[in-house]
Amino acid sequence: MRKYFITGLLILVPLAITLWVLNLIVSTMDQSLLLLPARWQPQVLFGFSIPGLGTILTLVIIFLTGLATQNFIGNKVVALWEGLLRRIPIFNTIYSSVKQVSDTLFSSSGNAFRKALLVQYPRHGSWTIAFQTGAPGGDVRNHLHGEYVSVYVPTTPNPTSGFFLMMPAADVIELDMSVDEALKYIVSMGVVTPEYFEKTHIIDPKKSSSDAL
Repeated sequence: MRKYFITGLLILVPLAITLWVLNLIVSTMDQSLLLLPARWQPQVLFGFSIPGLGTILTLVIIFLTGLATQNFIGNKVVALWEGLLRRIPIFNTIYSSVKQVSDTLFSSSGNAFRKALLVQYPRHGSWTIAFQTGAPGGDVRNHLHGEYVSVYVPTTPNPTSGFFLMMPAADVIELDMSVDEALKYIVSMGVVTPEYFEKTHIIDPKKSSSDAL
C-alpha cells in the first residue's frame, strides 16, 4: 500500500502544482477585464464569467502595444510618456530601476541569463550553478583588477531568490547546458539531471602518425 501511495503522489503532485500555477497565472491575467466598461463585462453580457478571457485580452494588449511602438510616432509617444513618469519623484526611482532590469533581461542583444555557469560557492571546493548576468560596471570596475563577470546564484528550490556575485572570469566554467535545463536541475535539488554528452579527446591523425614514427 505504501508503494502504491507513493506512486500516486508522484503522479498527482506534479499535476496539482502545474494546475495551481496555471490557475494563478490565468486568474491574475483575468484582472485585465476590469479595464473594460461595466456593460462589457462577461457577467453582464453572458450572465457568467469566462475563465481565460482576460488572459486573451492581456495578450492582445501586449501585442498591440508592441505593434504601436514600432513606428516613429509610437516611439515619440513612448518617449514623452516615460519623460512624464520620470518627473514623478518616488515613481521615477521605481520605474527607472524596473525598466532598466526588464530591458536587460528581455533584450535580444543582451547576455543576461543566457549562460549557465559552474562556480565555487559559498566556499572553495563547493560547486553550484549560476547564471551570467553581465559584467561589473560603474565605479566597481575601477576597483576590480582583471576580467570579471557578474553572476546570479539562485537558491533551491526557489530560484527567484539568490545572491549577486562578481567573480573572476577565470574562476567560472561555462556549461554546455540550456538555462531551462539548469533551472530544472536547481529546482529539483539535483534530482532531475539534464542529459549530457561525455567529452572525449579527439585524436589528431597527423599527430598520431608522427608519434608512431
